[in-house]
Amino acid sequence: MGFDNWASYVVALKFENGAVGCIYSTYALYPGIFRASEGVAPESPVTMDVVCREMLIRYAYPSEVRVYRKGRETEAYRLLRDPTIDMHKAFIEAVLTRDKKLLRTPYEDSYKTMAVALAANESAMTGDRVHLPTFLSEYSR
Repeated sequence: MGFDNWASYVVALKFENGAVGCIYSTYALYPGIFRASEGVAPESPVTMDVVCREMLIRYAYPSEVRVYRKGRETEAYRLLRDPTIDMHKAFIEAVLTRDKKLLRTPYEDSYKTMAVALAANESAMTGDRVHLPTFLSEYSR
């Protein structure tokens, strides 16, 4: 189709209990997403895309969320405040008051998410499987 799929990846996970999971992403379903429409400038830089079946949710930092659904008009939502600033304020307040309830995500979950992302990046760069506990013990030195 003339589309160079430069942004496609799969992260395969094997859990301690033997279960296997997969995280994958591709823009192959939306090949024209980065092109300017007739007389319309290309979209702002993307911070995060969530690709779902028949839908793409795009968060364009710092002010907009767009929802693309197959066969429908694009929906755009303007953000009134910068969510990153709100997140940082909540984190600082939680640290100062030692109140974890101020955070939407527990520290432990954030740590685990970042660990998986770093291990996936390491695997992508080396081409090797990464054992997460070993990776974390080596990474934290």
